[in-house]
Amino acid sequence: MHKFIIIVALILSTIRLNAQNDKGLNLNNIADSLYKIEKYTESTKIYSEIYVSRNTYPDYLVNASKSAALSGDNDFSFKCLTLLVESQKNVLPVEFLTNRIEFSTLQKDERWNNLVKILSENANNDINKSLVILLQNLVNEDQKWREYSIKIDNNELVKDTITKEIVEHKIEITDSLNYYQLRSIIDSFGYPNSDIAGTDGEFNFWLLIQHQDKHPTFQDSILSLMKIEVEKGKATAQLYAYLIDRVKINKRQLQIYGTQMSFNDVKLTYELLPVIEVEKLNERRKNIGLGSIENYIEQMNSDYFESLIK
Repeated sequence: MHKFIIIVALILSTIRLNAQNDKGLNLNNIADSLYKIEKYTESTKIYSEIYVSRNTYPDYLVNASKSAALSGDNDFSFKCLTLLVESQKNVLPVEFLTNRIEFSTLQKDERWNNLVKILSENANNDINKSLVILLQNLVNEDQKWREYSIKIDNNELVKDTITKEIVEHKIEITDSLNYYQLRSIIDSFGYPNSDIAGTDGEFNFWLLIQHQDKHPTFQDSILSLMKIEVEKGKATAQLYAYLIDRVKINKRQLQIYGTQMSFNDVKLTYELLPVIEVEKLNERRKNIGLGSIENYIEQMNSDYFESLIK
């Protein structure tokens, strides 16, 4: 029997998930409390126990970086600041760094100058910061409920915390509300390419469009706009490949780049959903910047079995 799964594989590993696990949130709350009463060494110690990455909540990175700087742990402070600047450079003003007394001890370090330079350069671009923030907020809500769904499936939530039915309803409502937001964005800005929304904003818009399967005509119209931007080098070709394949499969047509898979429960492997001219598939994938289909399936299977171990 085949479990039909439309999946944005591999790319999903780079999606900006902002949800943290319950343990991390509890530690973060404790660290925040210690920071507020100026116990910087103690709060930094707890902050450092929480795994941090580019996907970590910005507020956590801000407080952790300030606490570490005030406690004298410059390395951890720079680690948090670097992640913060990398993920928020399109919306973070340079004054965030230069006007904060908490960071005064960092300013003689060469790493400081590099961070200031990044924010200064981005302050002069044409990126619409309000749009970037809006898209990030929409994605945060989108991913929150999908993360809950995954946790329920993996029995990672405390019993009776929330039901699968409620989560699925929340996902449906979120996608429905986002449809109107996305239409409004298109009406106001056209396709939010990297010039307008930055690479993060462009990615977030694409991710939200992926979840508009109930509006195939709208997805089709986005594909047309996105193709123009890809040809101008202002949208990501690989993301276009995933979206066009998803739309094709939803319309019961043959996909082009082989990004959409189903999982075979008997053979325990991912398999290609129908694709045009399969003998030329790897050539098409190479031309758009994707790896071979063999490596793709191997990675998909590897990710799946690793998730079971976890």
